[in-house]
Amino acid sequence: MKIHLKYEHTPELAYDFANHYWKSKRLLKLIFAAIVVVLLVQLIITFVKDGGGEEALKILMPIGMILVIWLWLIPASLKKQIQRADKQSKLGTAREMIFDEEEILIKTANSESTFSYQGLLHYGASEQSYFLYIGTNQAMTIPKSAFSAGEEEAFRELLLRKEIPFL
Repeated sequence: MKIHLKYEHTPELAYDFANHYWKSKRLLKLIFAAIVVVLLVQLIITFVKDGGGEEALKILMPIGMILVIWLWLIPASLKKQIQRADKQSKLGTAREMIFDEEEILIKTANSESTFSYQGLLHYGASEQSYFLYIGTNQAMTIPKSAFSAGEEEAFRELLLRKEIPFL
């Protein structure tokens, strides 16, 4: 059974991938979390030892900076980069992808190419999209809204048959 998808590659899809990629970096998240935990332990020790005050503020400042970076600066930076790419006409193109048992056919307005399943490292998913990773930080993004009834399940089964790991 062939799975035939048509969709627009929008800035929202690019942002969804960037967000997914960032969230998938476990080591980076562990480092941020470890720094926050160490600072919180130090804050508790300071409160117990000195009763609070000025020393506690010195500890709270780095925690606040990490939270600003994590919750605001990184997502804002990703959105700005994607908006810049959209202005350069790299996004917004119509895409067509046809999946069969042998290969993936990818069509855009200017090109057509085939892609082997052996070239896929793994795949991931968010609430809105699937990501077929062709490199450690490069993936083909497919919106879940492009699938018709039954196609999404057939797509996952095809990737399972081709032994593409889900990460």
